[in-house]
Amino acid sequence: MKNEKNGMTAAEKMKERTTLSFEVFPPKTEAGTEALKKALGEMNAFAPAWISCTCGASGSDKGCQNEILEAIGALNGPLPSAHYTCIHREKEQIREDTEKLLAMGVDHMLALRGDFRKGECATMGQFSHATELMEYLKELYGERLHLSCAGFPEGHIQSDDRRDDIAYLRRKQDLGAEYIVTQLTFDMEAFRRWLGELDRARITLPVSAGVMPVTERDKLLRHCLSQNGCAIPSSLARLISRFYDDPAGFREAGLDYTAAQIREYIALGVNDLHIYTLNDPAVTREVLERSGCFTAR
Repeated sequence: MKNEKNGMTAAEKMKERTTLSFEVFPPKTEAGTEALKKALGEMNAFAPAWISCTCGASGSDKGCQNEILEAIGALNGPLPSAHYTCIHREKEQIREDTEKLLAMGVDHMLALRGDFRKGECATMGQFSHATELMEYLKELYGERLHLSCAGFPEGHIQSDDRRDDIAYLRRKQDLGAEYIVTQLTFDMEAFRRWLGELDRARITLPVSAGVMPVTERDKLLRHCLSQNGCAIPSSLARLISRFYDDPAGFREAGLDYTAAQIREYIALGVNDLHIYTLNDPAVTREVLERSGCFTAR
């Protein structure tokens, strides 16, 4: 099944041209939800191929993911894609949740293990890995459900062997994943090496490169170090030092840095630019316009 409104899956769009997509998260308040719905309309001016909505923080069910997915589906153009994790979920709940999504017209899903909740060291659900979730979903829904998977250019934070990461990614391809959405990275050399590893492992899925606009020093450090474990390359470290006590200057330099990273990703031939919008349409617009690669309609 393909999304009837658009006629093409996200992977098909990526194979046809370099696409743009966005990630948003479900607000915890009614006011935040209404603000995000308005923001989605502003982001849609850039004609994204798809927009994903995350789960609640740390894999929780807090928030209004389905309501946001419905709002995305009501837009003219982008496909809605749901993040879905194994955290605290049994098979029956997974089936019920997926049936609800399909009934809403949401047939794209990013299948994830998810981050363990505070104080826990396991998913506390029926599956321990994203591959197990994907296998179950494919058994139930086959081609009705279009699955994407996570990729880790700098290696998964809980993996000590990059070869294991690539093996898991190859397994996800074999299970029917249609494209890869990468974890946050600022180290472009690591990203290039990772692309080479994909090629050697005969992983041919389209790659959607995750991009987080650099706007605030503390937010940047938190995203890099709290759970992602991604490196801060020397160019970015110098930017942090140069504008350490100058938030306005850091924001300006950071947006230029992100715009340059977008251009570099496109030069490397990625299939999609996936902007972690943090629900901020103004920053999203500014960084895309600075890149010179995408313009609003």
